[in-house]
Amino acid sequence: MGGYRSALPDIWQKPWFERLPYPTKLLFLYLFISTTSNVIGLFQASPRRIAMETDIPLDLLEEGMNELVKAGKVKTYTGDWIWVVNCAKHQVHTRSPQMLVHISGLIERCNNEQARSDFSQHYKTLVELIVKLKKTPSQVHVK
Repeated sequence: MGGYRSALPDIWQKPWFERLPYPTKLLFLYLFISTTSNVIGLFQASPRRIAMETDIPLDLLEEGMNELVKAGKVKTYTGDWIWVVNCAKHQVHTRSPQMLVHISGLIERCNNEQARSDFSQHYKTLVELIVKLKKTPSQVHVK
């Protein structure tokens, strides 16, 4: 879904990231900033597509994804849905009504119920703002 996203420079000093092998570091950065990703980190991408775009062999891609899942950084779901758990924390810098509408659309586009539920539980406050906006669009004042 294109758009502007960033990776925080201090990721290179994070002990969990330092321990990752090169292909897994590339995979994690790809999941944050690829054209298939989005500001909430909840998107669909097949292993074959990721392998093609990163040039990571499928076996190493699977190992890397498993490592990221084990570390709690990523969750994977049926139908090639992926959720980069803290992506929205680093990418959503405003709670403007326009951003909330955009995020609502991204959540609704996800047809994996478990992924949507996991995201909604993790970002409960954000989802509550979206629900409030839908109920009273002209009266929502977000900080």
